[in-house]
Amino acid sequence: MDVSIVVDSSMDYPRDYKWQLPVFTLPLRLYIDEKEYRDRFDMNEEQIYQYMIEGKKVGTSLPNVKETVELLRSLCKEYGKVIVLTLSQKLSGTFNMVRTVVENFDLSKKVDVYDSKGVSGKIYYVLIRLINDILNGKRVSQEIIDKYSKDSAMFFVLNTLEYLKKGGRIGKLSALIGKMLNIKPILSLNEDGELYKLSSARNEKDLLEKISSLVRNFIGKEKSYLLYGGYGLESMREFLNKILARFDKCDGIARVGPAVTAHAGPEVFGVLVGKPFF
Repeated sequence: MDVSIVVDSSMDYPRDYKWQLPVFTLPLRLYIDEKEYRDRFDMNEEQIYQYMIEGKKVGTSLPNVKETVELLRSLCKEYGKVIVLTLSQKLSGTFNMVRTVVENFDLSKKVDVYDSKGVSGKIYYVLIRLINDILNGKRVSQEIIDKYSKDSAMFFVLNTLEYLKKGGRIGKLSALIGKMLNIKPILSLNEDGELYKLSSARNEKDLLEKISSLVRNFIGKEKSYLLYGGYGLESMREFLNKILARFDKCDGIARVGPAVTAHAGPEVFGVLVGKPFF
């Protein structure tokens, strides 16, 4: 199959997953106390968890333009088609940056750029469906990607809203109220790929009940579904396991990577549920 796929490094997926097509990672940039790193290349999960626990200043930026051009040019020489799948435009300017690179460096004949309308595990779900389509000779389009994004839902919990506040994702008042009341927000992404608070919980029992209910409501009467888990610090695995134990399957577990952790914080866990396709 003369096709390769490029995904930015905000995608989280089970480490033991074997891709059926060549998949390459375009790293977002991380800044730790102003020093630059390439996400997942120069910085792994455990390192950024520790940096954030230590209180270091953490930030993210778009992929390096030169590195993007070099990667795409190299793949265009080797493959007949290059598909780029980025995190949601509502969360990052990566899609627009890559699209501009493709247009300005005369790569549009071989390179197509798509918005996953997601981040983390939601990108993974969209990607495995796209690969399945490509292997079966189906056409890739933004409309199809939008549909696959709607075919999945991600529910995740942050132990603190401080990191979202620092990243400008929520207001200071919301973070302060959440901290004062010890409220745990349950977040999700809407159909446009925008982050929003879906619900909240005041204790562990309430939290587990609400997430389990959200998953069951998405599944509805369907007997078949895909369910994945993700977590940051090892201490978050306990909460994730308690949720997964309420269901009869788990299709994979991922660690939350550096780029997502930079905004969500290391004390994060959640699940992704999707419609089956095989």
